[in-house]
Amino acid sequence: MNRRSFLTVAGAATAALALNPDRLYAAGALGDWTLGVADVEADIARRDLTLIHGRPPAGLQGSLFRNGPARFHRPGGSVGHWFDGDGMVRRFTIQDGRASLAARFVDTRKRRADIAAGAVVTAGFGTAAGKGAGVQSADDVNAANISVLLAGDDLWALWESGSPYLMDPETLETKGLKTLRPDLAGMPFLAHPRYEPDGTVWNVGLAGKKAFVW
Repeated sequence: MNRRSFLTVAGAATAALALNPDRLYAAGALGDWTLGVADVEADIARRDLTLIHGRPPAGLQGSLFRNGPARFHRPGGSVGHWFDGDGMVRRFTIQDGRASLAARFVDTRKRRADIAAGAVVTAGFGTAAGKGAGVQSADDVNAANISVLLAGDDLWALWESGSPYLMDPETLETKGLKTLRPDLAGMPFLAHPRYEPDGTVWNVGLAGKKAFVW
């Protein structure tokens, strides 16, 4: 840690001491950082969330989707970097003044291979390939764990170096890989597309020295 980083952290810790316990907990200022890489063991069925403070804004309703790594360890070993955890998509729904949560893992080839092996055998951003890893394309290591894109009636779980995974936005069931054109199957579709005001979506894909514009 350099001097600037040290002073920033020290200042944040000092400020945290002035917060009341509820705000301190919400901010996570002194929380257990290992919770960030704790495993979610299974899909999460829809459940109501508890209102902690205040009241929900009148007329606010809809769904918010979030994606991120949620499984990092197997009996036969762990990922080498938290970027390589299995992707899990969460849906937060607000309706009639109540909020609920549902979440499911993206059913990727990577996740299936690791489950079958009982170990992390699939290579990733910071994870070396294990014994028995069978990788023939980027989609074999696609963790689908970075972000989401709502496209028409489908939800796409996105990664940086592979295809989008199609999911049902209501059930969060994985439908399979999205092929945007037959001759471009497996081409990378980055996880941070640009949205135009008229609804047009732009994205790129990087493969070696080549760049694709979607």
